Amino acid sequence: MEALVVVAALAALAALAVRALWDGDSPPLEVDHAEARRLPWVRVYDCREPAEWSGLLPSPSRAVRLPLAQLVAAAKSGEIVPRRGLVLVVCRSGRRSLIAARALRAAGYDGAVSLRGGLEAGPL
Repeated sequence: MEALVVVAALAALAALAVRALWDGDSPPLEVDHAEARRLPWVRVYDCREPAEWSGLLPSPSRAVRLPLAQLVAAAKSGEIVPRRGLVLVVCRSGRRSLIAARALRAAGYDGAVSLRGGLEAGPL
C-alpha cells in the first residue's frame, strides 16, 4: 500500500515537472535528439517490429520494446503505465513513433512524445 502511495506521488511530481518544462503547456508532439537526451523520461518505448530490434539501430538501453500495434492497443486499454510524466516513443525514422505518440495522447497520456527523425538521426 505504501509503495502505491509513493508511486502516485512520484507520478504527480513528474506531471508537474512536465508542465513546468513547457510553461504549463503539454510538451510538443516531437522532440529532437538533443532535447530527448536532456529530458527526464518516465518510460521509453521502441515501437519497431521485433525483426528490427537486432538490426543496425539498437534500441535505447532503457527502452521497452513494444511494436506499434501492440503499443496502441495497450494505450487504448489503459495497460500502459505510468499515465503521467514524459513518455518517449522511438522507431527507425520517426513516422511510427509519431503515430504512437498521437495514439497515446488520444488515450490520455499527455506527456507522450515522438523522437523526431527516429533512431536513424542518431543514438540517444
